[in-house]
Amino acid sequence: MCDHGMYAQNEQLFVEYDFYFYQHTGEFTIESVSDANTNLQTIVRNYNLQTAPGVVENITEKSFIYKDYPNNSMIYQENNHPKAIVHENLNLMEWKLTGEILTIMGYECSKAKTTFRGRDYIVYFTTALPFKVAPWKFYGLPGVVLKVYTNDGKVNISVKSLKIDKDLKTIQNPLKDKKSIPFEKYLEIYTLDQNKTVSAYNAANARGGVQLGFIMTNRLDLITEIDIQSNQLYDVNMKTIKQ
Repeated sequence: MCDHGMYAQNEQLFVEYDFYFYQHTGEFTIESVSDANTNLQTIVRNYNLQTAPGVVENITEKSFIYKDYPNNSMIYQENNHPKAIVHENLNLMEWKLTGEILTIMGYECSKAKTTFRGRDYIVYFTTALPFKVAPWKFYGLPGVVLKVYTNDGKVNISVKSLKIDKDLKTIQNPLKDKKSIPFEKYLEIYTLDQNKTVSAYNAANARGGVQLGFIMTNRLDLITEIDIQSNQLYDVNMKTIKQ
């Protein structure tokens, strides 16, 4: 959508986002570093884990998303079961600009909307910074995304801090030596795994007459019918609890 030649060639932008997803446990942040051609995101999860009676440890886990703008590609760690390293194109989303403006951290931001893999997103981005940056798999807007959310309250990604650095360091791809598979292949594997799980549960509970048509999942992007049903069931359960 944008010519990367118009963006900063001799600077890097560091952005830290707070990352909330309703099915996450622990605290999540996204640490992003970008130059004119690449973007590396480190998704950091901090949580407490009881490792022994009376012993609770603070655990930090990291995963990565690496975007290669000139080659229109990204590679990332898929942490849902089954885990894998996945690659796919960047141009996944169609954006609609609304013309609305919001100021965030002193930057004038434009509002855009998109629907992507089962969720409707609202995004605010600024063109006041000479970079093209967006958290997670978002891409295609001419500027720096400072806020992402869904109206149902399930997703909220908000900028926490940002800094421009002229002390350039090469942004390395931490996944470059890992074997990756295309998203379409991962979708096949993921769907097969879900169906096997449902079948195994139904077989184990055949005598009791309990049969499942789906299982609960916790994906941000809903890529199968089971994911969509799981997301809808959560809404039903929450409505019941509130009543």
